[in-house]
Amino acid sequence: MKFCYPEIKSTFDSDARKVNTIVIENQRLLRELLQDIHCQINGDSGNAVLSDQDSPLPISRNLELLDCFVPFELNKKALLNKLIGKLAKEAVSEEYYMETRELLGQIESYLMKLSQEVNCTVGFSNITEESLIKSVGVEIPEEYDSLGEKIIDYMELVYELIGKKLFLLYNLRCVMVDEETNMLMKTILDHSFHCIMIENHEYELLEFEKRYIIDKDLCEIS
Repeated sequence: MKFCYPEIKSTFDSDARKVNTIVIENQRLLRELLQDIHCQINGDSGNAVLSDQDSPLPISRNLELLDCFVPFELNKKALLNKLIGKLAKEAVSEEYYMETRELLGQIESYLMKLSQEVNCTVGFSNITEESLIKSVGVEIPEEYDSLGEKIIDYMELVYELIGKKLFLLYNLRCVMVDEETNMLMKTILDHSFHCIMIENHEYELLEFEKRYIIDKDLCEIS
């Protein structure tokens, strides 16, 4: 995938051998770029362009901006909805269909028996495999020893449940030590994830990083 913005001369290729880091020291440019990305994620128009094999891609469906790492939450609504949908699909597959039908029938029978114990008419919504799965509070475990491992697992889940995306990681290095950041970059490359990092100032250049700097005067240094 390639990402570009009209006010930045370079185009950034997430298929490169190193993870691209864009250091933007000019506050106005940084603010406008992030605002543009947010607008397009929400379905509005913007100037940033995302493409794959020279074909434009809608940013709203193909790019995710990760800008909150403390805490970093795996249980995002879009991801959980896709997970519930996949579990519901499995519930009616050939392997589980009969077991699912039997279980839903037992629950409906149980609820009808309970309703007979109260002095009023009780109605129930139609119980489906999806409503049953939602009712148990499906969630992804959040306990990790490493923030880097958690980010990688999140990317894997997005790829599996939603599809290929470009991840923009904003100001991750202010909360992650260099050694862990370097290992994260290596793992991103090993998994062929599409990722670009954006920072508002320079840190030490890492082994698996390719850096592009836009200073306060809008001079661009590669």
